[in-house]
Amino acid sequence: MSKKIIELKGSFLKHWLRYWKNLYIDYKDVANSIYEHSTTHPIRTAVYLTFSGTSYYLSQHNPNEVIFKDQLMKSTQKLLLVGGPVQNPKSIHYVKWLEQCHNERIIRKINFGIFSLLWIDKYDNDCNLYKTVCPYLRPPWSTFHERLIDFGLLDTWWILKSHMINYDVNNLEFI
Repeated sequence: MSKKIIELKGSFLKHWLRYWKNLYIDYKDVANSIYEHSTTHPIRTAVYLTFSGTSYYLSQHNPNEVIFKDQLMKSTQKLLLVGGPVQNPKSIHYVKWLEQCHNERIIRKINFGIFSLLWIDKYDNDCNLYKTVCPYLRPPWSTFHERLIDFGLLDTWWILKSHMINYDVNNLEFI
């Protein structure tokens, strides 16, 4: 009886070792073929590595809602530090509108891996009215560009940043 158990354990161990040995050989062959391919086609390899590295970097620095809220709060603080007559009305209007949308919880985010889009929905997610649940009453995708409010890339929300460029210059003051 114990001889059979030893044979079963030995055959299991033998199969297990053979599996790992074959796996090592397969990965070694793949690594060798990648090395040979990269030495015969260096430009293609450089393009692939650049594309892969750029994609990885962009995916690691894709902004999220927390970064948007932080950037919105910093924009509000910048506007509060500037006196009323000097504030840019376009910046004030845009930031107040974003704060209102944030308070109504109608801002949504779509993550594309290397960049993100923020858009405005009609209703809050917690709203369960018929017109929010019915798929036939949802806004069409053809009007998505009208509801798009920001584009996020490299830990920055760019449209909000562009609205805050001259936040302390009131053009009406010089007329």
